[in-house]
Formats: sequence, C-alpha cells, structure tokens
Amino acid sequence: LHPPREKDHGWNPVEGRDGARQFREVWGGWRGKDLLGLVVLDFYPRASGAELTLVVNPGFRRRGVGGFLLEKIASMAESVGLPWLEVSVDQGNTGARLFFERWGFTSIRGAAPGKSKLRFRIGG
Repeated sequence: LHPPREKDHGWNPVEGRDGARQFREVWGGWRGKDLLGLVVLDFYPRASGAELTLVVNPGFRRRGVGGFLLEKIASMAESVGLPWLEVSVDQGNTGARLFFERWGFTSIRGAAPGKSKLRFRIGG
C-alpha cells in the first residue's frame, strides 16, 4: 500500500467543495503495474473525522483487496488521531453496504438522496 507517487506522501491540503480547507490522502494497492484498488481519505478539520472513498478494480473484487486497503487506511487514520471514518454508498449497491457493515460501519443520518451514509468509530 503506497501513494500513487512517493512525493505525494502525507496529508495534502486541498480546497473543499464548500471552500473550506480540507486534507486529502490517496493510497493505492498495486501488484506490479496493476492497480488493485484505491482509497481516498478526505479530512475536514471542522468535522474532526474523515470521509472515505474506496474503489477496487472489478477484476480483483472478493479477493481481500478492499479489506486490506480499509484496514491499512483505518490504521493510518488512528495513528493521526481521527475518531471516525464515513463513507457514502449508493442505496442500490448492496454489496458495498454489506462490505462496510462487516467491517463495523453503521448507518447514520445525513446522507444525500439515493445514498446511505455509514460511519466507523476508530478504536471502538
């Protein structure tokens, strides 16, 4: 698990959708030149937690790639003191929702229309 480019390692400041400052961490899981999966963590200082985006190459799904990426990024998030991770999932994407629930994510309110929002408490 490593950033797509070594020089991008660490929290990278970016401007959020609402103009607020946020930080983004992007990591990829690779086998040779094949990108197996990608995880993006957007940290919003005002919210204290982070929003997670996890994508696994369809050819490598159901092989432990998503779990590996999630485990590594959750460990990194814990090491920098983040209390929670959130993910938004399309309501029709039952497989993704069940994946996150198996890892301890629970449904919360505040999802956009057509989405489910799940939260994972780090260290608990």
